[in-house]
Amino acid sequence: MKPLLFSLLLCLTLNEVYGIYGGCMSYSSSPSNVPGHIEVKLFFLNGWKLQRGPCENCTENDEGSEVTARRKQYINATNDPEAFGKWSFEWELRGPQRIGYQNLTYKVNKRIRDVVIMVNKHEGWELESSEINLLVSINTSEPRRFDIMFENVMDGTLTNMGRAVPAFLQVKVDPYNRTDTGKPNSSPVVLVKPYYSLENGKTHKIHIPAVDDDADVIECELSNFIEAGAFQKIVKNLTTMNIIRMHKKDCLLTINLNNSRFSVGDTFALPITVKDYGRKYIVTLSRHSAYETPLGRVTVL
Repeated sequence: MKPLLFSLLLCLTLNEVYGIYGGCMSYSSSPSNVPGHIEVKLFFLNGWKLQRGPCENCTENDEGSEVTARRKQYINATNDPEAFGKWSFEWELRGPQRIGYQNLTYKVNKRIRDVVIMVNKHEGWELESSEINLLVSINTSEPRRFDIMFENVMDGTLTNMGRAVPAFLQVKVDPYNRTDTGKPNSSPVVLVKPYYSLENGKTHKIHIPAVDDDADVIECELSNFIEAGAFQKIVKNLTTMNIIRMHKKDCLLTINLNNSRFSVGDTFALPITVKDYGRKYIVTLSRHSAYETPLGRVTVL
């Protein structure tokens, strides 16, 4: 089983913003011709305030266009390699130690490819699809899963949270072959907008569309602990007040805005974890059963 985490930016009215709106990551892995390595392919749907993302000066005419060169030009012009976020790598922890932490930002900036998927001029956002190919060394003497993480800040001011709220996305990769398919696990792919405008005073239902190449069972849940990041408290509070709830099997998010807590103009974000479970008992060299625990995990914000 592997979870995918993403967060939705939900807004009762359009609000001025300065950063990433949200997005989601997924991955697949395959053998490499380089001994002791695997190839990991990341797929990153990333939403931004219009003309703030890698597209730069984006319009509807840019939909379907590759804008990788624009990203690199902007990073070079600002001399800021983290202009569109920070990337890092870390082996899964066993005990208190931190193993093999690496800053991947420079490597990602060299190997990323960006294509504009959608531009919404009315709501003021753009959505890019990024593909990143990485060569990762694996330790076969002590098999471990590993995390690839993305960090940035959320757009504008979030209600009761302020500005520059940290945004965190993660994929947990199990690079070893599954006993059922004979190949490494692939995470669910989630297809959501980064930004939703919802009418105040009503109850809304949002389906989280997800597909899995391994034909695994998919479940969704509201994130908690490290996956929720800075949003752990708001998720807990809104859940306790029965304002938000997730139907795991159907991946259906219900949001009740018929509540005095909310006012027109409020903006908030929700992290959601999407998991895939094997349909029968399976294991990999990392000794994790996909029937009982996730083979990997990804996050969506």
